[in-house]
Amino acid sequence: MALDPSLRVLVAHGVTDQVTPYFASKLLIDQVPPMGNPDRLRLKVYGGGHMLYLDEKSRAELREDARKLIEVNEAGGSGSRRSITPIPPFCLPVWPLQRSPCRSGRPPPP
Repeated sequence: MALDPSLRVLVAHGVTDQVTPYFASKLLIDQVPPMGNPDRLRLKVYGGGHMLYLDEKSRAELREDARKLIEVNEAGGSGSRRSITPIPPFCLPVWPLQRSPCRSGRPPPP
């Protein structure tokens, strides 16, 4: 989200999902620093469980939310697609428990 100001994210949860805990997503989303429009990162809870799309009403709501998200991303405010600056290979995400080479500003050793 920091690299692409037009990126929008929708995190979908089923209200009775026992596989992917809602509160874990909520905690992670709350830790993301504000970057522009607060609607860029949304957490929405739908009826149903882990496979919320099996519920007809939830599937329709998710489809509509996904449609809106895609339309806004494609429009990008100006109606044209923008190119994204590529991430240098040495700054690709690493395993969460390792220190990121991007923090030091130099590539990792070979």
